[in-house]
Amino acid sequence: MSVNPYDPPLIDESMLNPYEAPKAEIGTYGRLIRHELEGLASGQRIIIYAILIHFLCFVAYMVCIGVASVTMEPGDDMPNVAVLAVGLFSLVGMLAAFVVGLVGFFKMAAGLDIHVIIRVLLVFLMIVPLLGLIILLVMNSMATRQLREAGYHVGLMGAKKMPGTT
Repeated sequence: MSVNPYDPPLIDESMLNPYEAPKAEIGTYGRLIRHELEGLASGQRIIIYAILIHFLCFVAYMVCIGVASVTMEPGDDMPNVAVLAVGLFSLVGMLAAFVVGLVGFFKMAAGLDIHVIIRVLLVFLMIVPLLGLIILLVMNSMATRQLREAGYHVGLMGAKKMPGTT
């Protein structure tokens, strides 16, 4: 197929009005706007802190179980009251960390533009312990990639604000 030199040139949409100002996305980084990036970064930090608190409470709970099993005498029905109190406190801490993690999850899911139906499905799947951790790790890696593309510095405890922003 040969090109006819007498055919008019193909006009692209940008050539329709040569006096039109150039179009640019201001304040966006990739496909995310700055406030979405800040929500994504704060959601990531919240999830990281929630996982850390959950892990520390879990370790405290396991230590309480170990202490209770060692300190109980063969005829005792109940372990020491202090051990029970610390165990109950650590269980409440794990539940609070889960709720805080859900808040961070929703902030991060909104920043990643995940559909609402998929968010609800993932919340139900997060109840399964190992599957929930895998979901959080995958979302964390997706958030890290988006934040690094936008110029954020992402460290072990989450993303820091970009230099020059308030």
